Amino acid sequence: MFLQPRAYGVDDGQGGIRRVVEGQQDFLPKYGVQLVDKIDDADIVACHISIPPEFLKRFPEKIFVAHCHGLYWREYEWEKWTQISNREVMESLRVADVITAPSHWVASVIRRHTSRPVYAVPHGVRFSDWNTVENKGYVLWDKTRPDPVCDPHLMQEVAALLPDVHFVSTFGEPKKNVSIVGHQTFAESQKLTSEAAVYLATSRETFGIATIQALACGVPVVAYNWGAHPEILTHKVDSYLANIEDPKDLAKGILWALENRAIISKAALKTAQHYTWDNACKEYVRIFQEAIDKKAAYKAAPRTSIIVTAYKLDQYLEECLDSVLKQFDTNWECIIVDDASPDKCGEIADKYAAKDSRFKVIHNETNQYLSGARNIGIQAARGKYILPLDADDKLTPHAVRILSESLDSNRSIHIAYGNVYFVDEDGHPNDYGSTPGHSQWPVNFSWEKQISRMNLLPYCSMFRREVWDYTGGYRKRLKTTEDADFWTRVSSYGFRPKMVTEVDTLIYRCRTNSMSQTEGQYDWTIWFPWRRELQKAPAGCVSETQLSIPTYIPPVLSVIIPVGPGHEELVMDAIDSCEAQSMRQFETIVVNDSGKSLHLPQWVRYFEVENAPQGVANARNIGIRAAHGLNILPLDADDILQPNAVKIFYEFSQVNPGVILYSDFWEDPDTEGAYRRFFTDDYEASLLVSKGAIATVTALIPREVFEKIGLYDTDMIAWEDWAFMLKAAENGFCYARIPKPLFTYRKHTGRRAKDNFENKDKNKEQILAKFGHFWNGKKNIMACSKCAQGRAKSPDPIDEMNFRSQQNISPSLVGVKGEMILIEYSTERLADAQFRGPSNQRYNFANGDRKYVLAQDASFFFSMDGFKDATPLPEEDEIRPILVSSNPSKIK
Repeated sequence: MFLQPRAYGVDDGQGGIRRVVEGQQDFLPKYGVQLVDKIDDADIVACHISIPPEFLKRFPEKIFVAHCHGLYWREYEWEKWTQISNREVMESLRVADVITAPSHWVASVIRRHTSRPVYAVPHGVRFSDWNTVENKGYVLWDKTRPDPVCDPHLMQEVAALLPDVHFVSTFGEPKKNVSIVGHQTFAESQKLTSEAAVYLATSRETFGIATIQALACGVPVVAYNWGAHPEILTHKVDSYLANIEDPKDLAKGILWALENRAIISKAALKTAQHYTWDNACKEYVRIFQEAIDKKAAYKAAPRTSIIVTAYKLDQYLEECLDSVLKQFDTNWECIIVDDASPDKCGEIADKYAAKDSRFKVIHNETNQYLSGARNIGIQAARGKYILPLDADDKLTPHAVRILSESLDSNRSIHIAYGNVYFVDEDGHPNDYGSTPGHSQWPVNFSWEKQISRMNLLPYCSMFRREVWDYTGGYRKRLKTTEDADFWTRVSSYGFRPKMVTEVDTLIYRCRTNSMSQTEGQYDWTIWFPWRRELQKAPAGCVSETQLSIPTYIPPVLSVIIPVGPGHEELVMDAIDSCEAQSMRQFETIVVNDSGKSLHLPQWVRYFEVENAPQGVANARNIGIRAAHGLNILPLDADDILQPNAVKIFYEFSQVNPGVILYSDFWEDPDTEGAYRRFFTDDYEASLLVSKGAIATVTALIPREVFEKIGLYDTDMIAWEDWAFMLKAAENGFCYARIPKPLFTYRKHTGRRAKDNFENKDKNKEQILAKFGHFWNGKKNIMACSKCAQGRAKSPDPIDEMNFRSQQNISPSLVGVKGEMILIEYSTERLADAQFRGPSNQRYNFANGDRKYVLAQDASFFFSMDGFKDATPLPEEDEIRPILVSSNPSKIK
């Protein structure tokens, strides 16, 4: 292995990365890794921080490892040069075969922005360098440099609160109780650490190697509860984890540590023993071996896998497959997916497989449409490069060679494409421009143009297998434009397309009855919130300039998605609806309770249930325990969030603290895909007894609720959500309704309603066994006091008029079930007019008035001249993503 950089000479205080490089140099050889001085001799090239571009150009075939130690996060103010550094690191992450990070929190940020697998490998400590010596009573703040993350002002705020405690710091302003010692060499830092009474860690550490060094000296650590600290430290055992940005809590922690130092010191030493370079290097070797094995598997397989999907195209299929046989490059396999075609496609495919072993055939029992069939073919593929091909199109003879060699020679390209030759149904060239068979498309790739609904490359573009593996594949909800969606998605995560030649590589047949013509073209960009605001895109996207890199940590809420049997494919829509959120500071946790494997994007946090299925309550509980958010938002795997759901839930939580918030939703009660709004009841505790689970499963639940009453009841056969609501109400927690449809409930895709009906008697017995006191009169369920009218207080004063409509409505009607409708009155009358609606409510209108009326009165007004609905049309974002088909015409 070639290691870049190497550590030489005496450490003059170069910092944590120097410690890591030294650890690898000294300990990797113990586990069979030979370090070489020349990159030419290496099988693996491991680079810290960034991979030099010249390495990639000279040795595109080698295995490259990117050891990422963090980036310059958006949450801090940095100088302009840091953007260049971020760009270099991000490009290294795009091209690396293996990515490591020193902590799970850094790994999760990288996954979020690149959708690539990242191995979290904690650093180690060399115990011979660190000893417990005389405690000289000072609090140490020791950084190699001051910057927006390593800010000595945080130390000085704490020191000001503890005038009787002495502080020693490498940087800052000297005070009566603060000594500034300046930049330290490694030897000087060793002495300072070993003689400290307490080590103060205010920085948002990507790992905190100095923290481990302090623990190895038996020095208690007092730190803010952020970054990697909670992964390493245990509050009030080996350390004190203070509330974020709360210097008073840090001061409290220092006093506690000083008082209990002897006990904490023993726990600190015990913790440090988990972080050794032996453990770290064992994990590095395991990871390196995985990469070597993967490369060997690709070498033993065909270089390119051509995926031909066939449905009702038997008249063209033989020409298509013949074009594969005529490739100048013979290092390929061709997987033909007969998508339950009713014609002779399957027979033709079997004939080619019988005469050439490079052809493999998959016969689908049911039609999966193009996206599903293509995914099935790629799943079975062995090649490191994938080339999709429709059964009515053809490859030019040099297509595979040109495209595969382009990927071989340039690691910065992930998707390669050439020109397209257009023909009609009979194979004659179409006249698109001055040159027969050619148009002005495809063109050189631009992410900014692609995201603005300009698909720039053909579906038949060759891509590295990892592009599909790491992003979840093609989306089955799209019957057409699945390729445009795929290219937009993967390039948003940093997989770079490039037009590598102007030579024709695809012969595209333009047919009047093709699926794109009969099904229509959908707007694939509605699932990407960054199509309007580029800064919301993953920072790994292949944009012209490097985007700033937010951590999104801590998340304002955690979306928990349990996946039971039958929902394995539907969950992708739920996941994508999370990524479609206009507010980005969330996390998505998927808990697989299906017993089957799932193919998900790498940015999702993923957990498997042992011995699945164990039930939805158990799966939700696993997700809740793992969640980092202060609020939990359960989402069923077959449901879909509206794109503003996270934003609205969060904004309402800020003005309704401690309240469980639920909403209206879209549903398709009668015909699958025909949606209409369902108006939930305004909350009243007694309705939980008289009507059942009036709130929805998809509700924003503050973490404090779970901490007080526990998690979902895993003993319940079903109705675990109703049981949770009853228990919450019994313990004094308040529910409140947000009268907005914030998610889509797909009624025809799940089994819960049917199972609940079939097990109705058993479910009823369980509810009565746990909460029968509400029905037998022994206990009354208490109404909550925080939201007496059953609706959440709105964060928007204008919206509040719509929610409660106090304008022209008597106080006695506030909280009446039903929405308020905004109407406008236009008349030539000079005098005001008075009206009484069916609700018996009186209204006064003058010419030009726009007022809210009760929904039950709206039809009355619309029946008279001069009145019209003045409700603003929802933005495109508000409606379209609720529909799997992306067809808003189905909304009632």
